Amino acid sequence: MIALSILRLLLRIVGGGVFGIGFFIVIGHAVWSSVLEGNWAMVVLKLVFFPLTFMIWPWFSGLWYLFLLTLVGYWVYQIGGGEPID
Repeated sequence: MIALSILRLLLRIVGGGVFGIGFFIVIGHAVWSSVLEGNWAMVVLKLVFFPLTFMIWPWFSGLWYLFLLTLVGYWVYQIGGGEPID
C-alpha cells in the first residue's frame, strides 16, 4: 500500500515536472521569437492567449515533439492521481 502511494507520488512529480517544463519552453520560445523580431504586439498577444499559443505554436515552429512529450507528461500526472491543471 505504501509502495503504491510512493509510485503515485513519483508519477505526479515526474509528470507535472515534464508538463511544466515543456509548457514554459514552448511559451518561452514563442515569446522569444517575437522579441527577436521586434514584434512587441505579438509578444503581448502570445502571453495573453498563452493556452492558444501552447496548442498552436509547436506545430509551426518545429517543436511538435516537445508538445507531444508535454501531453504525455500531463497524462502521467493524471494517472498518478494529480488534480486537473486548469
